[in-house]
Amino acid sequence: MLAAEVQRRMLGKSATVDVDAAGQNAQRLAAESNVRDQLRRLRAHLDETVRELGITPSRVKRVVDTALNLAHQQPLRSHLDESISPKGFTTYQPDWFVGPRD
Repeated sequence: MLAAEVQRRMLGKSATVDVDAAGQNAQRLAAESNVRDQLRRLRAHLDETVRELGITPSRVKRVVDTALNLAHQQPLRSHLDESISPKGFTTYQPDWFVGPRD
């Protein structure tokens, strides 16, 4: 109920929210607002999908490297952004890193 009113407001239409009426359907609101359980289910589904598809960082990198090669693009290379990395923080440079080493 409240979501429909918010959507109407975002579309520039008039929206009136009756707070007293919104509280009458507490069971529906409780089911819709149980974000934590929904997040757990989504995370479990994501983890299962990653496992089923065998998605690993090295496989993703291999796919990206192949796509870049086929598109005649430059390969990926690591970049350390000093503006967001704290001083003295050790960064990981993988074996495939092309460029100067620290």
